[in-house]
Amino acid sequence: MTFGKLEVFSDLSERVGYNLAGFPMYVSWGELRFFRRYCVACHWHPDLEYIHVLDGEMEYFINGQIVPLKKGEGIFINSKRLHYNYSKDSANCIYITAVIHPALLGSETPFGKKYFESAFGFAKEDYILLSQDIEWQKEALQKITDLYSEMHRPDCSCLRLLAQVNSLCAGIADNIQTA
Repeated sequence: MTFGKLEVFSDLSERVGYNLAGFPMYVSWGELRFFRRYCVACHWHPDLEYIHVLDGEMEYFINGQIVPLKKGEGIFINSKRLHYNYSKDSANCIYITAVIHPALLGSETPFGKKYFESAFGFAKEDYILLSQDIEWQKEALQKITDLYSEMHRPDCSCLRLLAQVNSLCAGIADNIQTA
């Protein structure tokens, strides 16, 4: 099955269609109305996923928990967690998605792999709700928007994208708790 640039396989793993060839990150603006029944198919992937709700509301299912999100809020979904988003009322929701492969954080090196596992492994929280009321979370939400802006500039810079990715992910890694 294909949903936009996201391909879902029978084992629920998703193959992400990254924006730039050879640069494993997908950043896009989305609307739930574009999905059948206002629901993104249930899936998982090794990537870290960030959502920033720009308008409307949605529910997010992560490993058995349902988290409501409203305008201005967002969520971080950890690596390899089963998840999907939907509208229980079939109402539209506009949001930015940023999906970041561990390779951008150095996971293909021994040191990077060890760091990624300690920061984002299964021993860590499945998700973090991001609010405008907590300063570091407010900054994370702004960084999601900044990633979108940079990715869609005509003169997009991979170096600026990497700097923004590292800043966003380091902020989460500094605040994620052991599950």
